[in-house]
Amino acid sequence: MRYFLKVAELGSFSRAALDLRIAQPALSRQIRKLEEELGVHLLNRTGRGVTLTRAGELLQDSGRKLSEQFDATFREVRASGGQLTGSAVIGLPPTVGRVLTIPLATRIKEQFPEIKLQIVEGFSGHLLEWLYSGRIDVGVLYAEPNVPVMVAEPLVEEDLMLLAQPALLEATLGPRSGDTISMDEVARLPLVVPSAPHSLRLRIERTAAECGLTLDIVLEVDALFSMIETVRKGLGFTILPSCAALRDIRHGEIVALRIDRPAMRQTLFVATASQRPAAVSSGRLAQMVRESVFALVDTGIWRRIPQHPQ
Repeated sequence: MRYFLKVAELGSFSRAALDLRIAQPALSRQIRKLEEELGVHLLNRTGRGVTLTRAGELLQDSGRKLSEQFDATFREVRASGGQLTGSAVIGLPPTVGRVLTIPLATRIKEQFPEIKLQIVEGFSGHLLEWLYSGRIDVGVLYAEPNVPVMVAEPLVEEDLMLLAQPALLEATLGPRSGDTISMDEVARLPLVVPSAPHSLRLRIERTAAECGLTLDIVLEVDALFSMIETVRKGLGFTILPSCAALRDIRHGEIVALRIDRPAMRQTLFVATASQRPAAVSSGRLAQMVRESVFALVDTGIWRRIPQHPQ
């Protein structure tokens, strides 16, 4: 089957033999044996090479899928016994990427140095699309995908926070002793938020509407780094999880107040696509994501979901 697929791909016995590193007569014999077993002609031999018959086209389409399934099965079996190899792409939301990329990459490269790892960032909607299309193997999402071919598991919960420059916060609301703020107070502040239909924007507006409040949105910014910079420069306030600006918060350049009355929380999910063979075991990758996220729980960035398996 592999020999046939290579001949069909290259359209030439001689080029396929060179690529497969076998003698051309041996390759021709294998293809003839396959045709005899099936009782059909798969290839039309011409002076310029070969073309596929109708039967050959059908076999090429099915053969590719079979080959991918065999490859995926072999990788899963090898992975279950130890070392992972191959390439892997993991997708993270920008807010999560700021705290998870380095520890996740470090953990994977330390345990499986042969993996060619790529970490990409995107909003949850984009990540879900990339996961479905096969661009990424594992995705961390802010919403559970209601798609039959996706396998998703809740990981942790996080609070949405009001992020503010300390001087602007005091000038606007006066000195504060607590670390929380109500949605009623948030609605009176000039806000910097993503544009619609970003899920965070929709979540903020829906919460405000449920409280009968109208938000004062003074600036729309769709880049996380720029959102944080506008807050640092005192151009407005924003609403994000604390992990989005953890370094700035620890350095005292930004203060984070947990929004309550009502509380605004969201759940992180790790998801894989069950219908697609991955270059590296997606189950093992998801486990590495899970371990890296749980290792950060003790820092206070996230909370374990009550009664969630350890």
